[in-house]
Amino acid sequence: MKQLTRTSFAIVLKNWTTLLLFEVFYKILSYSIIYTVVKDALSVVLKLLGVSYLGTENFSLLFKNPLAMLFLLLVLILAAFFVFFEIVALYLYCEFGWRKEKVSVTHLLRHTFYCCKRFFSVPNLLFLLCFIGTTILAIFPFSPYLMKWLRVPAFIQAFIYQNKLLFALYLIVILVLNVLYLLILFVLMFAILEEKRTKEAFKESVRLLKTSKPKVLVQVLGTFAVVALLAAGTLCLASLSLVAYTKLSATPADAASQFKFYFGKAAPAAGVIVSSFAATWLFSVIIILFHNYRGDFRSDSSLPEKNRAASAAKSLTTVVCVIVIALFFSKSEFGEKTIYPNDPNISIVAHRGGAAVGPENTLAALNAAIIMNVDTAEIDVQQLKDGSVVLLHDSNFKRTTGQDKNVWEVDYAEVKQYDAGKLFSKAFENEPVPTLAEALRAAKGQIHLMIEIKLSGHEQNLVKQVLAQVEKYGMMNQCSIASLSLDVLKEAKQINPKIKTVYITPMLLSDQYNIEFVDSYSIETTTMTKEMVLTMQQQNKKVYGWTANSAETIEKTLRCQVDGVVTDNPMQARYYISNRDDDMVSSYLIKTFFNASPGHL
Repeated sequence: MKQLTRTSFAIVLKNWTTLLLFEVFYKILSYSIIYTVVKDALSVVLKLLGVSYLGTENFSLLFKNPLAMLFLLLVLILAAFFVFFEIVALYLYCEFGWRKEKVSVTHLLRHTFYCCKRFFSVPNLLFLLCFIGTTILAIFPFSPYLMKWLRVPAFIQAFIYQNKLLFALYLIVILVLNVLYLLILFVLMFAILEEKRTKEAFKESVRLLKTSKPKVLVQVLGTFAVVALLAAGTLCLASLSLVAYTKLSATPADAASQFKFYFGKAAPAAGVIVSSFAATWLFSVIIILFHNYRGDFRSDSSLPEKNRAASAAKSLTTVVCVIVIALFFSKSEFGEKTIYPNDPNISIVAHRGGAAVGPENTLAALNAAIIMNVDTAEIDVQQLKDGSVVLLHDSNFKRTTGQDKNVWEVDYAEVKQYDAGKLFSKAFENEPVPTLAEALRAAKGQIHLMIEIKLSGHEQNLVKQVLAQVEKYGMMNQCSIASLSLDVLKEAKQINPKIKTVYITPMLLSDQYNIEFVDSYSIETTTMTKEMVLTMQQQNKKVYGWTANSAETIEKTLRCQVDGVVTDNPMQARYYISNRDDDMVSSYLIKTFFNASPGHL
């Protein structure tokens, strides 16, 4: 294990300036090309389908147009090629390191192009499809960056987590996919270094893993732990060095704010550099295992440097260039906040009334949102058998009340006996399923309501009924109508043009979002992009991001500069919004070494 760790570090650091230059410039180039191609491809696909937008309601049109499907498949293949190219380059980089040979960026690119050219052929099609699928779905720590946005949407994950059987199956699938992903990486290595066909490379990979499967797993996990500890130690030492430098160079009154400023710029750049080396480390370990399997011997000697002064100057120039680029394109104050300034006026929307602080879609949750001074509460409404309108997300009461009844099968006389709080917590036992009228009375003058109209297929005049109740309580300016169905929003505007509407969608692809009967969009955070939000806002549409329940999704909505964050936990979202500049590490260091409060700097 010790020898494996030492050798892997030697391989990664052998041509470290080449690695940094390749990683930074290649990512910038690939992102730029992919963004341009995807944007142009979207326009072409919309023209082929004869629509102005592609969403969940009309997505089936795509399957009826083979040309449009083929076009999107080519775009996906292009994205996969960039990911594939990077992985091949990292393998070759590590192979040069194992041989103790120097390699330049241009030399690395030439070899990579040659290797990739052999793979993109009909016999390797199945392998490439498996590569694309596992890269998208695997959660392997070093899965390539270009595919990071292709993830299971948060609302689907939440649904899976609520069902024990689905969650167990999900874990099994993820485990299988990651094992398959690791196998594919080994196959790719054999195919690159021995120029084997993928079928032969697959057999060799299976043979390697089969004969030393436990050993390989222990070695990979063991060296991963060592690398993680060393990386953490290095970052810790760098942070303490920054503390010492700030204390020596700044006045006591300015030291804390100066440290926060320096840390805010340096931390993201350090993250970019560490992530590049960490990803390369995985491939270095696989390269070592490959050569050990073949019984190869790594020479103890390497060619001496011909000009140490020139090499040092090159290294220094590389580091400076990489840091400057990393600072600008990272989440630092210099970079991201120049492009994505922090907006203190982002509204918070309590999803289902605030599903993390009370039973969803109940008056208890709604009242909690009011007490927390939340801007808006999003509630779901459905129609019962007798025409009553109640707050409920699912079309069945089982998940929230334990009663296995569909909304169209029961009337309110029965529903008002249901307990909508006991399954959430004993503290909310006997919390009833509220009617829309009760929710309107509780919210009047207290909080804005985003009323999402749910369709079960059995309702009659539900939109008209909801609007009638909103008008009855004089809350036209305090309510908005939301739906996953554009037909619902269109009907709402026809009934009363003054009502504000919100189109909720997990996915929406377009370059124009000026649908006349839509005032706002609520976009699932997984598919949301900065460009999408900006285009919508330029067309005078408000944009909300749902459902932002984690630090990652909340941060993404802030980075995209949405108008509102839809979340189950309003207090958590408020904390992240107000403390966006204060990460845990810098806050701890400021409190410990400068005896100051980060929030007041």
